[in-house]
Amino acid sequence: MREYWRLDPTGELTGTPLEGFRSLGDRFGRVESVAGPGEVTYLRSGVLGLDLRTARRNGPTVLVTRDPRTGEEFDGRVKKYYRQRRIAEARPSAADDELSAIQVEISAARERTRIAEERARVLEQRLRELTGQAGPMGRDS
Repeated sequence: MREYWRLDPTGELTGTPLEGFRSLGDRFGRVESVAGPGEVTYLRSGVLGLDLRTARRNGPTVLVTRDPRTGEEFDGRVKKYYRQRRIAEARPSAADDELSAIQVEISAARERTRIAEERARVLEQRLRELTGQAGPMGRDS
């Protein structure tokens, strides 16, 4: 599959800031738009596997790409993109936070159980000493 893309930042030459064409055998046909979130429309590139659109950023028109699988957009601001990406990757998700909290609770419960069992064993031993029984409590001799 082959594609041809034309970016006209002002839209004065082509009537639209972005046009895409896809090969259809011996000719090219327009790439149809697809609906995105909200009222945003994209042109889907089969070659790139991305959705494309234009946006105004502080005056100039920029090409915005979107991964249709994740919905993540990239508008060419590399520093901002990588900074946001690093922050997102460094921050544990809410599910990770919840899992960690549950694991801490489980560890604490296991420790309380271990301490209670040890106390019960010591008290049982002390009771045997006081009553003169030789075997474990609760068993018939």
